[in-house]
Amino acid sequence: MPFALDEYLDEEPIPISEDTPTTIPDSIKAQLQRLIDHLELDISILVQYAGSIREILNQIKDDLPSSLKEIIQPAAFLEGNGSKFFNAQSKLTAREAQKNSTCAKGQSIQEILSVKKTVDLLKESPAEINKDLATLNEEITQL
Repeated sequence: MPFALDEYLDEEPIPISEDTPTTIPDSIKAQLQRLIDHLELDISILVQYAGSIREILNQIKDDLPSSLKEIIQPAAFLEGNGSKFFNAQSKLTAREAQKNSTCAKGQSIQEILSVKKTVDLLKESPAEINKDLATLNEEITQL
């Protein structure tokens, strides 16, 4: 699951403030493109290699307008808190496994009950068969 860039981008245009240059140098654009490439990775990969986004941000932060810094800060924060992400991911995995285990346990119980019912019917069958045989033998004797 890639970083949700859309959650941090406003639909409205960002107002240009005094510190926003009218054009961004190509070197800064290249660094911003590197950031986008990192943000398009799966989040688990993003936090596993912590530092890349922060390093890029530190290289260009003095040249960025404040509006762009605000957009990049959440990604740098996420990347810097990788251990928390992995802990949360582990907890979610454990919960899912427990949920699956509970479902499997319920299915197993249903299967056991079904097999027990079949075994009980099979146990009763010889008695029913003997009863039917006795009835048939009586009819044969009467003929």
